[in-house]
Amino acid sequence: MSILRVVNLSKKLGDLQVLKEINLEIESGEVVAIIGPSGSGKSTLLRCLNSLEVPDSGTVYFYDTEVNAKKQTEAELNAVRQNIGMVFQHFNLFPHLSVLENVSIAPRLALGQPKEAAEKQALELLERVGLQDKVSAYPEKLSGGQKQRVAIARALAMKPEVMLFDEPTSALDPEMIKEVLMVIADLANSGLTTILVTHEMGFAKEISNRIVFLDEGRIMEDAPPEQFFNHTKNERAKIFLSKIM
Repeated sequence: MSILRVVNLSKKLGDLQVLKEINLEIESGEVVAIIGPSGSGKSTLLRCLNSLEVPDSGTVYFYDTEVNAKKQTEAELNAVRQNIGMVFQHFNLFPHLSVLENVSIAPRLALGQPKEAAEKQALELLERVGLQDKVSAYPEKLSGGQKQRVAIARALAMKPEVMLFDEPTSALDPEMIKEVLMVIADLANSGLTTILVTHEMGFAKEISNRIVFLDEGRIMEDAPPEQFFNHTKNERAKIFLSKIM
């Protein structure tokens, strides 16, 4: 059974039709990179997967449960969202909380974890992302790459079954990109279902099982990386790749 399933999903933002009849299935353990030109609907699609954006038509399913903020109670929606972690471009850390508090607060508030257990787990996650020496620091003292690794640890603290990454390196200086990509690769290689919107084509090719190419709100190609990057027959994909590779 698919862990995530998108059926005939369409979405407008203002007058712009951003997504057009999207159909997509993600199997448990897959690593899927969503790529395409700017404005093709990649981030909107990702945000529809956990109902940060509500589609105008069509349906998103987590296993057999529909994910829809208009149809679910807040409690039902939160129960699904706990299983779908998300990491954004701009970190969204709490500036008034330490690194340890940023990572441990959600399990305490949302899951009712005792403080000691939540902090023990946070320490383990911070070690996993290479930030065990920053537990007492505040976000203003961190580099962009460090902030993004804290954001990843924070998402992992909810023990999600799926991780969504929305261009996680686009706000970073070049020297910080590698440290974040290494953490994402570690998660993907561990078997965590991973959906990644990215402009890092080499990385997408290296870690993904599938490349989903979006253009003008439609899926133009859904193929293994080798086939997409070396043998695509889609003309729009060829033009896109010729500009960036």
